[in-house]
Amino acid sequence: MLHSPIFTAEKGEGWLDGGAPFYATYKTKDNKYVAVGALEAQFYSKLIEGWQFSVAIHFRKPVLVLWFTYAFSALMLLVGRQEGHPACKN
Repeated sequence: MLHSPIFTAEKGEGWLDGGAPFYATYKTKDNKYVAVGALEAQFYSKLIEGWQFSVAIHFRKPVLVLWFTYAFSALMLLVGRQEGHPACKN
C-alpha cells in the first residue's frame, strides 16, 4: 500500500498528505480558504477544465505537480471564496 500514489512512505508525497494539488486547501483573494478534493476522475476533470488547463496533465511527474500547485494557488488568489472555482458554477 505504501507504493501507491495515495499513501507513500514520505510525508507530503502522497495524495492525501499534501502531495497532490487536487487534494489541498488554498487561500482565496478574500483571505479565506477553500478545500479542494478532486480525487475521482470526473471531479478532477471539472477542476482542470474550470481553469482551462489540459486534462492531459499527468501528476506523476514532480515538476508538473509543483507547477500545478503554484498555478492553482495563484489562480485561487484571484477569486474569493464566495465567487468560487469556475467548475463549481455548472
